[in-house]
Parts: sequence; C-alpha cells; structure tokens
Amino acid sequence: MIKIISTCKYISYKIMSVFIMIVMVLSQLSNVTLANESFVTLDISKGSIVITSTGYSQGNSKEIP
Repeated sequence: MIKIISTCKYISYKIMSVFIMIVMVLSQLSNVTLANESFVTLDISKGSIVITSTGYSQGNSKEIP
C-alpha cells in the first residue's frame, strides 16, 4: 500500500515537471511572438495546477490520499 502511494506521488511529480517544462517552452515562444499580449502564470499549491494566460484558463487539481 505504501509502495503504491509513493509510486503514484512519484508519477504525479514527474507529470508535473514535464508539464512545467512544456509551460516554460510555451511561455518562451509566446514571449518571442507576442511580447505584450501574452503572459503565462503558473501556480502550484497543494497539488493543484492553475495556468492563466490571455483568453485561456484551465484548472487541473489532483489529490492523492
């Protein structure tokens, strides 16, 4: 049971890190193309990821017991 929970946490952290890398690349590209019109805000608290940019908003929360 403890092994399964730790594996789930590890997988979620890996997904979060890949997601953060993708967001960083996208923000770099948007900074190159749209310097003033686009901004990306990444907020991670208690396992929830919130991305906010111009005209785009998505909330994705995952809770592991």
